Amino acid sequence: ILMSSDDPRLSEYEDGKNCLKSQSTDINSIRNRIKSLIDNDSLCNHLSLGASYYATETSWYNSATKHLELYNQCLS
Repeated sequence: ILMSSDDPRLSEYEDGKNCLKSQSTDINSIRNRIKSLIDNDSLCNHLSLGASYYATETSWYNSATKHLELYNQCLS
C-alpha cells in the first residue's frame, strides 16, 4: 500500500485512494506514512478496499471485456 510517488510506472495508483505515496528519497515522509498506517485502522481499511476495487477493475478479465465491447462498437 505504500509506494514511491517518483516512479512513473506507478502513476495509475491514487494517493489516499488505493495507496499512500511518498518520495523514495524522503525518509521522514516514508516514516510518517508508515506510522499513519500503523496508527489508523480506518485508513488501512479504506486503502485496502480501494486497492481491492482497483485490482478488480483492472483485472485481465475486465480489461478483455472492455476491449471486446469497444471492438464490437467499432464494427457497428
